[in-house]
Amino acid sequence: MKNQQKPFSSNRAALADAVSRFHLADRRLKFHRKMWSARSTGLVAVIDRFWAAERAAPHPDFVPVDLRREGEAAIRLSVDAADRRDRLMHERHDRLVEALSAMGAYFGAMMARDARGSLLHRLQRHMKCALDFRQRNIDGVRPTLPDVFYASEFESMVTWARAIGYRSANALFDDLQLESDIRSGRRAASLDDAERLGMVPH
Repeated sequence: MKNQQKPFSSNRAALADAVSRFHLADRRLKFHRKMWSARSTGLVAVIDRFWAAERAAPHPDFVPVDLRREGEAAIRLSVDAADRRDRLMHERHDRLVEALSAMGAYFGAMMARDARGSLLHRLQRHMKCALDFRQRNIDGVRPTLPDVFYASEFESMVTWARAIGYRSANALFDDLQLESDIRSGRRAASLDDAERLGMVPH
């Protein structure tokens, strides 16, 4: 039992760490935006005055030195702030991807320990828990199931699939589609497929 619990415990610790790092990146971005919002109003006014003076002057050299110095300094600050915002947004995105990957590994490990029901039913059951977790503990977003399979949230399905023994997320999706087709009557079920998908009671 200890050998079975260790990977699950490790997944739980990795998820907690990834969520913590995401929230740190998220707070950094929010703090930068808040500070820049408080400061940008004055800088925009300085830049507007500088540009107005440039447009009105018959030659750029006629713009007062102090006004030019203040305007160019304000422009540099604005460019630097935009660059930092972009870096922080990129970092937040990377940390979110890591958190979603860790979430997939954790809830996939939970699903791997659950033998109740078919592949599709088990996935739906544990996916609901995963989406609830993301909404409460990560970024407040609750994607729909199509988002999970086809959008950026696909990252969580990569690690999820591996946790339940699939070589790739696409291989998992193939089996989910197969089960759906069998249930709807679009495809005939072989005994091997039905057993592998958990559609035959043991």
